[in-house]
Amino acid sequence: MLGSYGNLSDGAILTGFLLNPHLSSIDVSRFDHDLAWEHDPVRYADYGSGYFVLDGKDDLQKLFFREGNFDPKLLEYNDQVKQPEAVGEYVSQADFALNTPAVGFKGPVLVSNSTPAKGESMQGRTDFF
Repeated sequence: MLGSYGNLSDGAILTGFLLNPHLSSIDVSRFDHDLAWEHDPVRYADYGSGYFVLDGKDDLQKLFFREGNFDPKLLEYNDQVKQPEAVGEYVSQADFALNTPAVGFKGPVLVSNSTPAKGESMQGRTDFF
């Protein structure tokens, strides 16, 4: 948005954004996602609508494991300990987000990569929808 309409904003907040050379190497749009708090309301109760989680073991396997080369118990464990990802991580993976200079944007940028501490709620702090 800042690349196209930077002159309309006084400031920007980047959440879950981590610039690295592998940012767009995996097309995350090919995997099924749920809003974390809808996927498991008890487990992810402290996460607002700004967080996604992979919705099935099949997606975890496609990303992290190769058939025949891992103990299936590892896939089960991975599903049990998976953590939500911020919406900003997905938005920032598109090539256009990284390759469009925000020449019209003159405001400050706050980068926040925080996650809630145990017992701390993110509800209301990161609701993007």
